[in-house]
Amino acid sequence: MTGFGLLHEGMLDSVHNLIDTFFHPLITNQTDDDVEAFVNELDSGLAPASLYSVLVDGGATMNANMDLVEFFLLDQARAGGSVLRGNCDVAAHGTIDLGSGSIPIGMVYRAAPDKFDLSSSAVQATWEGQLGHPIRVADVRGLAAQGKALLLFAGVPSGSGERIGIDRDRDGLRDDDEITTDPKNPDSNGDGLWDGFVAGAPQVVNGSVQAVYTTTDAIKISYETDRLSPTILDFGESGGVTYHSGDGFQAVGPGTSNQWRRRHTAFIRPQPAQGLTALRPGATYGYTILTQGQDDQRATFPGFAASASHNTETDTFRCSKILVFQRTNNGNGTFTFDIRAMFQVTEGNPDIENKVVPGRFIFTDANDQISFVNTSATITNGVATFLYTTAGGPSPQQASGKPVILDLPMWLSVGGTLISFPDAEQGQWSDSVTSLETTAP
Repeated sequence: MTGFGLLHEGMLDSVHNLIDTFFHPLITNQTDDDVEAFVNELDSGLAPASLYSVLVDGGATMNANMDLVEFFLLDQARAGGSVLRGNCDVAAHGTIDLGSGSIPIGMVYRAAPDKFDLSSSAVQATWEGQLGHPIRVADVRGLAAQGKALLLFAGVPSGSGERIGIDRDRDGLRDDDEITTDPKNPDSNGDGLWDGFVAGAPQVVNGSVQAVYTTTDAIKISYETDRLSPTILDFGESGGVTYHSGDGFQAVGPGTSNQWRRRHTAFIRPQPAQGLTALRPGATYGYTILTQGQDDQRATFPGFAASASHNTETDTFRCSKILVFQRTNNGNGTFTFDIRAMFQVTEGNPDIENKVVPGRFIFTDANDQISFVNTSATITNGVATFLYTTAGGPSPQQASGKPVILDLPMWLSVGGTLISFPDAEQGQWSDSVTSLETTAP
């Protein structure tokens, strides 16, 4: 793997080295391979793009490598659009030459505005002044094509791009802007205030507010502030803001609590202690975000809303068995297939009566050519009946001895409810046709 190591600063490149460094002699040479294999079975929670890096220079592979940056890494950073955060952040380090010689620089990609920010505000202003617009991926490609950029791009865990790319201590000042302060220390002078603290200027919620998922159990809200801040999320139904979630504010002082952060997650969920016992399916919950600065300056950002939907992990129903699979010879060169499937409600599911389930008949002719006929059936008294009558004539869709199959989808979402056909029971239920006439009536 490339791009990101183990431990908080990424100093170790493998699980094997981690075990050797920190767990010997507790773990012996005879067992460390087994421990490594076990650890590697555990999901890291990181998308594969978080472990990918690309070197871009002015060489022969520049365009191919920039394609990997543009069409893989940046696409991964934008994955999910306005709903999700993306599978990774993208950061870069190296050197660029804007006309006054090569200078070291760090970069981070901002997915929503589709632009790069640099570790130096002055250098960014210079480059954007030359371009007349924000720094885009095409501008990076153009600089590299001139042999004026040497940059290592890396997909990094979501939420860490700014720290790795342009502000390692997350104090609100970019690394190369910290001329008189320490870019590795958020409180260089020890006064209890971050280096990027601005007196009387409350923290601002930027345009990244997203409802990551919405269920009747919880609505997950994520958002960012322009500087470190604890936040509160006040929410309520039908325009009222009554209930509270988020960090909670704290006494002003040195920001030692982990509540001082820039990327936030809060939940709209039942608050029994506050009188809210459940979220209602389809109900819209308005919410307001409140921020707090280190000098206790506070700001309010209202006007957001999200709707609760059925919990798709429990609100499902599945095909439990096939009751009837029969074929009727109509005597005129056509045949009718009648397949009846029983559907079983899972715990917590709303009524499935009158739900429409799609299906597909699959036929094979004498030349082994396959054809499909889409169908659907409405659940009545727990049973869906799929009917199909074949066409007559000299070229029937089936030949003697060929299977006829009903194919049902594994998963289907209908009106916010997930229909599930588990592997063991999802199907292709077939009838081997042994007496089907293949001549014209």
